[in-house]
Amino acid sequence: MSTRTGRPFPQETPAEFAGHVEGLLRGEFVVPRCRPCDAVQWPPRTVCGQCAGTEFEQVVLGELRGEVTTWTIVRRAFHPWFADRVPYGVAVVDTTVGLRLTGWYAGPEVDTLRAGLPVQGSVEPLGDAPALVWRPGQVER
Repeated sequence: MSTRTGRPFPQETPAEFAGHVEGLLRGEFVVPRCRPCDAVQWPPRTVCGQCAGTEFEQVVLGELRGEVTTWTIVRRAFHPWFADRVPYGVAVVDTTVGLRLTGWYAGPEVDTLRAGLPVQGSVEPLGDAPALVWRPGQVER
């Protein structure tokens, strides 16, 4: 029996997440936007949460900025890939585009995480798979 030591990443992608995963592999954060009402959807779904529309187009979110809403600091590795990366932070961010997104926190020290911390996000390689990464930054309103 072989043990996978790379970062866990889905091997099969549900259809509604295909555009998002393809975008991550290109270094972009892609989300569906409802054609009838222009609402961006996260997580991707088959019916719009605003107008119940079912027609979507994939759009790239440009600058991702927001404020930390909540977070956790992981201090124990539950998979070999994370062993030399603990402690690390995972932040939930309310973005300026109206979405709440979760990502890896790559600030100077994870203990600096706090509610209201302004952050900027980008898609970056994290081991052998891409991830949304948050760093301290300014929020432009």
